[in-house]
Amino acid sequence: MVINGLVSLITVWLFREYGWDILLLLFSFKVTMLGITFYLVNAYRRATFFYYYNLGISKRFLFGWVAGVDLLICILLFVTIRYSI
Repeated sequence: MVINGLVSLITVWLFREYGWDILLLLFSFKVTMLGITFYLVNAYRRATFFYYYNLGISKRFLFGWVAGVDLLICILLFVTIRYSI
């Protein structure tokens, strides 16, 4: 998920430069990139999920958990950057 981390840093930098006016656009960009990343992971790395299947963890749970944590980190970075200036 290095790509999502890079996207988070780019969105936080853009938020720092342009402020609250661009927040909706950045959030929609972040959600779109999460969707694209999950599609590519699901399409090209299908065999890597067998370990999690054997543990009883579904792909939907994994993707939801990762997306939730990634969005939470991004929101925390937005708040930290906004109120530290």
